[in-house]
Formats: sequence, C-alpha cells, structure tokens
Amino acid sequence: MKFNLTIQGKSGLVTQPLRDYVADKLSGPARHFDQLISVAVSVKVEKRGSKVRRQRASVKIHYKGRDIFIEETRSDLYQAINYVMERLDRLVVAYKTQVQDHRGQSPFCPKRQYQAAA
Repeated sequence: MKFNLTIQGKSGLVTQPLRDYVADKLSGPARHFDQLISVAVSVKVEKRGSKVRRQRASVKIHYKGRDIFIEETRSDLYQAINYVMERLDRLVVAYKTQVQDHRGQSPFCPKRQYQAAA
C-alpha cells in the first residue's frame, strides 16, 4: 500500500532508525484499511521545569472521508510511539467496523439478524 508519510521533529530528533521504527509500526493500521491517503507523525521533547523531560508523539492520519489525530506524552519516545500506534490500530478497526455496519456488510447488522431469524 502506498501513502504519503511525513515524519517531523524538533531539534534534529528524527533519525533514520526512528523513521524505520515508525514505518514498521504503521504497517499494522495500514493493513486494516486500504483507503489510507496520508500520515503525518510529529515528535517533540517537552521540558517542564528543570528535571522533567517528556517525549511527545502525535500522529494524524487522513483516510478517505475522515481524519484521525492521536497524541501521547511519555518519558520515552519509543513508548509514546508504541502507545499511539496501539490506539491508532484500535481506532482504525473501530472505524472500519462502523463503515461496514453502515453498509450492511457486517454480521451485526439488524437487517441480517432479521433475515437469519426468519
């Protein structure tokens, strides 16, 4: 599947291993839905106070007809990316189920339940 992938970070935070890691993690949500158009990943280091350094990862995905935005802040950047990708995977599956239910292609559609009972 082809889609536009943009990874941006502040202060030179984006390295080639990080790009490879994000691309590998995106293979999960991308396999569920074939209407993926673009993905924008942003990573940032937040400094609150003098001792606390928090890593922020945010992902914005554009599907046909819908945008999904998820953001997470953790102490480790890879943990933040993992959490964002897990949430993204669940949201994509829920969205796909919702689209299929609306079109009557799911076994949970009331019309199909009525036909099976008759």
